[in-house]
Amino acid sequence: MSSIPARVDRVAEGPVARRDAPELSLRACVDVVLEHALQAVPGADGAAITASAPHGRYRTLGESGLYAVAFCEEQYRIGEGPVLSALERGTVVVPDLVDDGRWPAAGGALVAAGVRSVLCVRLETLEDGELGVLSLVAARPGAVTAADVPGARLTRLLVTTTLSALRTHEQVAQLEQAVRSNRDIGVAMGIVMAHRRVRRDEAFELLRAASQRSHRKLVDVADDVIRTGVLE
Repeated sequence: MSSIPARVDRVAEGPVARRDAPELSLRACVDVVLEHALQAVPGADGAAITASAPHGRYRTLGESGLYAVAFCEEQYRIGEGPVLSALERGTVVVPDLVDDGRWPAAGGALVAAGVRSVLCVRLETLEDGELGVLSLVAARPGAVTAADVPGARLTRLLVTTTLSALRTHEQVAQLEQAVRSNRDIGVAMGIVMAHRRVRRDEAFELLRAASQRSHRKLVDVADDVIRTGVLE
């Protein structure tokens, strides 16, 4: 069986290289990382990655295994819990939520959802100022303990490396798209110049006016000109 890092590389380059599924590629990468997290912390039943925007909005980038969805959503709803504490403190270990009184409201809700032991580690900045948390949860008390922190921190490194690589792929894709768009606009300008017998700046203004008139992007108008040979 191939290694987890090698599989992450293939996932990151597959959909992104096709330029057609950025959300799918992100989820696919996160799924592989979460699989690694569950291997690194074998006592865990589920894992999840939470992202937190600067203004206190939370979202789950991905989850795997049992209880992970409820574990995250209950804390977002209540406004307290191990994930939110890890965003502030770095690492939170809870051998048994029944015996831990740090989160009076969330603790009971999480136990009711089936979670007893928890390990949360803060991730480095994800993007646009977002912080993240990798959570590992288990139904049995003591299944996840402080002894699992090193494994979780190794997974944290994999998370940040993977998301950084994914952003690089996306930035390259955006640059390539910009180059293609500029090239197509230049070709369309040449067609308009030849057909209308106008200067370069006048051809650009004609394309821009057609874009505004039709409420379409300039590159889409340029594509039509290249396809039909005329500017309508």
